[in-house]
This record gives sequence, structure tokens and C-alpha cells, in this order.
Amino acid sequence: IKSYRDDYVSRLNRIYDTNMKNSGVQSIIGSASFVTPNKVAVMQESQEKKYYTAKHILIATGGKPSLPKDVEGIEKYAMTSDGFFDELEDLPEKAVVVGGGYIAVEIAGMLQSLGTDTCLAVRKNFALRKFDEILRTTLDEEMQRHGIQIFRNTNGVSKITASDNNSTTKTVYFQNGDVIENVDTVLIAT
Repeated sequence: IKSYRDDYVSRLNRIYDTNMKNSGVQSIIGSASFVTPNKVAVMQESQEKKYYTAKHILIATGGKPSLPKDVEGIEKYAMTSDGFFDELEDLPEKAVVVGGGYIAVEIAGMLQSLGTDTCLAVRKNFALRKFDEILRTTLDEEMQRHGIQIFRNTNGVSKITASDNNSTTKTVYFQNGDVIENVDTVLIAT
């Protein structure tokens, strides 16, 4: 999975970079802070501080995913979305992606397209529920058409355990009573 995943992510990064360049957006890597509303100071890897002025400035801070602390077995049996990029070396036979946002949808789609039996578990009725209704429902239909099984209104994971069959698989339990068994990989993308 590593080479397929890395190729996929590289292709996405090239698309995003091209779209930004075509839109006139300049990307600057470093640690930034606003000096004025239209001026930023950027500390670059070389430890040199440079100043940039523009009409519109966005500091994209990024973030780090975290696992809920109150869910039994989550730290032992699940990984965050970062784990998809850092830890997952082999393609799982069956995966559960928990989350309804862009990253969860993207990872579920990647896994399914690579041949993993993929379940997407969303807290409410749809993934991307704050997006446009037409986009949301079309995405939902397409994910199902491509074989992703969607578990709806789960209200989140209640616990994750090792499967009873002495294998390396897991069982995922949800707040609404749904259960998904014989899972190789549980990925929390919330």
C-alpha cells in the first residue's frame, strides 16, 4: 500500500500546487506570524526571517489528529489519519474509517479503490454534512456505488476490542449499537 498511497498523495499535492499557482497563490513554507494585517514574518528552515506583504494572507497552521480519551481500546487498536500516512505499510483486507469530514472521505475512497473492503462510520446521517446538499448526496451515492459501506448515525465509537476468533482483527462498537467485526485497520479521522 505504501507506494500506491505515496503516489496518490503526490498526485494530489501536484494538483493542489497547480491549482494554487493558476490562482496566483504563492506558497511559503515556514513558521509565520502577522506583523500587520497585510504583512507576515516567516521564519524559514534556514532560520532566516523574511517579510512578505500582500492584500490577502492566509497562515495555514495545519493540525494534529488526536484520539478520544474516553473510548475503551481506541489507543491500542486504532490509528489516527496521520497513521494512514506514517504507520500503515500493508493494504488491509477490511478497514473502518471513523469520521465524516474531508479527510475521512478521502482515506475511505483511497482504501476502497486499492481493494480494501471499507466501511465509513459517520456520527450523523451523512459525511460532509455541512457541505452543499447536492454535493453531499451525490458523494454519498458514489461512495456506496463504489462499494463503501456507510454506517450512519453512530454517535461515535463506544469501544474497540480484539476479535474473539484469536486473529489479529478487531471489533468496533458504536454508541448506537452498530458493530463491525473482523476489521484489520481502524482509522479515526475526526
